[in-house]
Amino acid sequence: MKVFTNGCVSPELLSALKRILVPNRTMFLVNVNQPAQRTDGEDGKQQAFFETFSGLCGLSCNIYEPGMDFGFLIDHIERYKLRRKIRMGLAHPLVGEPNSHLDTSSFPEVARRIVEFVSRCDRHGITVSLDCGFTLCDFTDEQLGIMTRAQTSMKFICDPIIDIGPDLRIWACLPLSNVAPRPLAEFSDMTAAIVHFRELVNRVTDRHGFYGLYPECRTCKYRQRGTCVGGYRTRAFTGDGQCSSATVVKKP
Repeated sequence: MKVFTNGCVSPELLSALKRILVPNRTMFLVNVNQPAQRTDGEDGKQQAFFETFSGLCGLSCNIYEPGMDFGFLIDHIERYKLRRKIRMGLAHPLVGEPNSHLDTSSFPEVARRIVEFVSRCDRHGITVSLDCGFTLCDFTDEQLGIMTRAQTSMKFICDPIIDIGPDLRIWACLPLSNVAPRPLAEFSDMTAAIVHFRELVNRVTDRHGFYGLYPECRTCKYRQRGTCVGGYRTRAFTGDGQCSSATVVKKP
């Protein structure tokens, strides 16, 4: 079981987790912010989480500024003896409310920084995975080659991953968390939930004629082959940060 978390839990919950989890069946993917944007409380809780579950924790980092320096992730791995794997994802527009995210004009600079970081990680024996939302053409052939040699996991997709809230409602993914969430109990299994939200996303993207982030996506052979879906499809639900014609239900 893979659990996405920021690791900021109370001492009581940390102790309870330690008692009940099955180590060989559990992995935590802990999202860590840049040092300058972490609070003292956040630092302290994450440190306690890492010290308790070090061998079960991999790191995650969401990119929301073009000039981010990712070196602190390597420092965390070495300091706390964490799993030598890092997930990197793009912060996408959040439907129905403002949030910090990248403009597509920043993607070339972000791609350059990612590739430089991947090379650093490779020298430290750390592998990197790129989460959904990237496009194939964000990277040059040379950059793709460098990442391939470093065994970077790259899937240029955008598909529901299903988030589950504390109230046991589910939605397609974090950027679409305000779009028609449903009770978990409505679905017989996770496959049924994925199919439901995939159909929802497909209906909206088809209705808006959304082919990808760039004009070139419409006729791109790699999109037609299924190699790349054209980036994050949240854009089909938004316009200048405002909700389009999709059904938005605010979570309490």
